[in-house]
Amino acid sequence: MAISILNNIGIVFFIFKIMTSLLHYYFSYIKYYENNGSLIFDFVYSSSRYLNQTQITV
Repeated sequence: MAISILNNIGIVFFIFKIMTSLLHYYFSYIKYYENNGSLIFDFVYSSSRYLNQTQITV
């Protein structure tokens, strides 16, 4: 029982780390978007769409 609780905490922490790193990259891309135009924004949009699809299938 305790092992499963620890595994759940580890999974939640892992997902939290992924989400914070994604937000960090997202906001850094927004800063570049102000300088470099819409290509990077399109890349972020398509990659977020891809990540959502992979989350649904997993």
